[in-house]
Amino acid sequence: MRIHNLASSLEEFGLSRYEAGAYLTLLEKGPLSASEIAYYSNLPRTKIYSTLTKLAKKGLVIITQDKPLVCTAVSPEGAFGELLSSQESKISDMKNTVTKLQKVSEESIKPHGVVEHKYATLDPDSVLIIMNELIRDTKEEIACIIDSWGFRIISQCNHTILKSMRNKISAKILVSRDCLDNDILSLIPYGAVVRIGNGGTNLFIFDKSTIVIVNSSNGRGALFRSTDILSSIHNKVFSVAWAAGMDASFLMPLDKELTKTTMKLISVINHKIYGCIANSVINDNVKKPDIIQMLESDGIKLDTINFSDMLRVINASMGITCSSSLKYDNSNNIITMESHNNGKYIIPWALLLTNYLEYNNINASVFSGIRNGKDFVHIKLVKKLTLQ
Repeated sequence: MRIHNLASSLEEFGLSRYEAGAYLTLLEKGPLSASEIAYYSNLPRTKIYSTLTKLAKKGLVIITQDKPLVCTAVSPEGAFGELLSSQESKISDMKNTVTKLQKVSEESIKPHGVVEHKYATLDPDSVLIIMNELIRDTKEEIACIIDSWGFRIISQCNHTILKSMRNKISAKILVSRDCLDNDILSLIPYGAVVRIGNGGTNLFIFDKSTIVIVNSSNGRGALFRSTDILSSIHNKVFSVAWAAGMDASFLMPLDKELTKTTMKLISVINHKIYGCIANSVINDNVKKPDIIQMLESDGIKLDTINFSDMLRVINASMGITCSSSLKYDNSNNIITMESHNNGKYIIPWALLLTNYLEYNNINASVFSGIRNGKDFVHIKLVKKLTLQ
């Protein structure tokens, strides 16, 4: 039964039934004469010589020239190896043809005008190499949105960024608010314009055309080189985030803890306390709020902060929220708070500072006015305080 099945299989290789039977007999029995082959394979004697001649031409048997003739089967690998290689080559060609046909089919159903764009995937080590190369090749501007992982990249490219900025390249860095738990701002390359905002992803844009996106979970990145709609979208993402960000230059002199305090203070004042403060200013019958106590209920404890740090925190808060500034004239014991916008923005910070002074038993008199077209508040301290 097994021999019969093999004979049928050999017919698929182009052998006749007689040829398959004779070849299998030789493989099984070894070298045989023509009459022996006819006997064991049940071939008609009238067909045996023509069958063996055809097998010899196909390279499947070797026939001796001696008499009586003796036939030996060529090993299957030797007999069919070339044929198999030829068939495999044909199958490979057929697969390639099918692949090309599939592409033609896909192109036919793709909407008109659709163009595929390629991008390069980068492992963490390659990200750093590519970033340094792109920074060196930048002609005008580097713009990026970073979180803690992105900061690692920036810090490792610090020297290259500084060198580029010396060549008049501008660097804009939007730092995610989540990074403020780390002492990041003080390590940003000096001279870069820094803002704080909502991150979301690590996005690096070079000359508004070359884009690198880095995954914070594994450090892998993608590199796009494009001047079309793709770069326009990412440039728009950066522009919107940048416009909504807060100027971080006022935070640069602060340490990590004061930075965290300042950012939380701004959030609570703007979203929870400002309305209460404004109402007390407008309505004389409303008692002035205890801002220090209100802030403490939100986890911000200011009454124990020293005088110098309190001035730093309020100055940074004013600079970020309303482009205002605070100065302390130590010789005259006067704190001046000056607004570059509408004077109402000074109100919460002036009340917060006077509230702080009251908590620390520091007497002061307050008066306000307009000078050189700018609103200001003067706080005159009764006694001189030493800055730390």
